[in-house]
Amino acid sequence: MRRHNPVGIALVGLLAAVVLWSGWCAFQWYRGAREAQALEFNYQRINNASIAVNTLVNEAVEYSKRNPSIEPILTEYNIKLRPTPSFAPAQPAPKNTPPP
Repeated sequence: MRRHNPVGIALVGLLAAVVLWSGWCAFQWYRGAREAQALEFNYQRINNASIAVNTLVNEAVEYSKRNPSIEPILTEYNIKLRPTPSFAPAQPAPKNTPPP
């Protein structure tokens, strides 16, 4: 004949709760790892695109030194600054001398 052991039932219940909690934590870790892997892939893709664009811009700027006809395109897309008009230095104002 079996007797009901309340301590044993409590321990089995606690074990079941710990197993469920551990499974939930493992599932959350797995989802986080997959998301981190996807983010790393996107980061690498964006980084590679950025390097390619920077290389292209640098080559265009170097080309503009040999062929200035590309300058309007570079200034249109703000790759090179628009040339600012240079002003001649102002002449100093004549000193007011008192009349004799």
